[in-house]
Amino acid sequence: MLKKKIVAGIALKEDLRFLLENFLFDTKYFFEHIDLAHYTPEIFNSSRKPYAVIVEENSIVVDDVRILGKARKVPVIIIGNEEKEGKLEECVYVLNLPLFSVKLINFLDSLESHKERVRYITTKKPLHGKKILVFEDSKFLAESLKEILINEGAEVRVEKSTKNFAEKIKSYSPDVIILDLVIEPHDGFEVLDSLKNDEELGKIPVVVASVKSQLDDQKTSYLLGAEEFLPKPFQPVEVRKVITRVLARS
Repeated sequence: MLKKKIVAGIALKEDLRFLLENFLFDTKYFFEHIDLAHYTPEIFNSSRKPYAVIVEENSIVVDDVRILGKARKVPVIIIGNEEKEGKLEECVYVLNLPLFSVKLINFLDSLESHKERVRYITTKKPLHGKKILVFEDSKFLAESLKEILINEGAEVRVEKSTKNFAEKIKSYSPDVIILDLVIEPHDGFEVLDSLKNDEELGKIPVVVASVKSQLDDQKTSYLLGAEEFLPKPFQPVEVRKVITRVLARS
């Protein structure tokens, strides 16, 4: 079980929200975004206090958040370029753009003195108990995928051939299939098309992973029913994010 400190983003623009989700995805912090429609001062109450709150300098709620943060002793981090970086006032800080992951995480770590007021979330590993079947004929890539997924709590089976692929899938009953496009004897498109036209197997989400990452290859994958496309070479964080997204939809 992982105990993560909640960092709340309030009414952030999509690009900054995406950046923060990526920076904090696999860290000791849990990023929770609250859009404007759901923003309420209640998030600063004792039972819901986050470790820190992030808001943009030009947000319509920035003044409200600053006042509440100071009153409730919750660190408020303002992202922007209009103020000098650093401590602005009690419990209010400024981080200037551009923002980098190391810079953000080091700053969050520096707020450790507030730990007695932190709200935590206790989570299992993201892929705990999930079964993933990987069709990959590269030994190196297969082992890399297997290590990444096992470290996130998943059960993993690797198949280096698509021979009798339907039988292999039925015998394992995976929650997700990761499918290489260039694999023998049946290429990925052929396997994908067959699976998605099968009443039983078609319900299993498929992630296509391939060096064939041209736009046409991606379009074809999605048209044939793939849930996601994972270009090679891949980073561990991207693998985790893609599989987590797929499982969240199923």
